[in-house]
Amino acid sequence: MSVPKLPHHRRAAAPDEVPSTTVEPCTQCLEETAAGSVFFSDRLVVTRTDGGRSFLCSDCYTRARAAKKGEPITDADLRVIADNGLMIGVGLGTGLA
Repeated sequence: MSVPKLPHHRRAAAPDEVPSTTVEPCTQCLEETAAGSVFFSDRLVVTRTDGGRSFLCSDCYTRARAAKKGEPITDADLRVIADNGLMIGVGLGTGLA
């Protein structure tokens, strides 16, 4: 007995067509930070200049601190990351405050 083939329009969606299931992604690495995720307990919530919220996982926050080379990371630095989606290490080495 053979298994009938589904018509093309009923096949599973290609990976590019699958909607994201990420609810609260990290601004940098896009890892999930929502409740129940590995990063929820130590994520950082950043308020953007438009009033929205962004999230930074603990690993990316550690990288941001390292990019500052011993200088404290300021709220202004975090807003720049959240607003612009800067890759950590680009632009954080010199004072952004």
